[in-house]
Amino acid sequence: MDVTELAAAYFDAIRTRDAERLRSLFARDAVLSSGGVTHVGRDAITEWYATQAFLIEPEPSLGPFIVDGDRLAVEIDLHTSIGQMAVCDVFETKNGEIERLAIYGTPRLES
Repeated sequence: MDVTELAAAYFDAIRTRDAERLRSLFARDAVLSSGGVTHVGRDAITEWYATQAFLIEPEPSLGPFIVDGDRLAVEIDLHTSIGQMAVCDVFETKNGEIERLAIYGTPRLES
């Protein structure tokens, strides 16, 4: 899978809250950073999604994918059970797997 296909599969798994599908997309020693916390290894990442991330019922609306080789960034308007968030996901991939995912986010401020 190329980086665009991986990101699309990732967001499909997020929408369906399919932790095992997510697990299959990450490299064995992948790193995920979100909210100042880092998770290392596909098992730890899968556990984080299943026991924490999915609890806020994430529903992402994606901006365009910005691709640079095996890296991809996307801005996301994320609706959750705790409110709207502005998020940016940055993927680094290798050999058809997600090697690193950095998730940057902040609550959406009303203007």
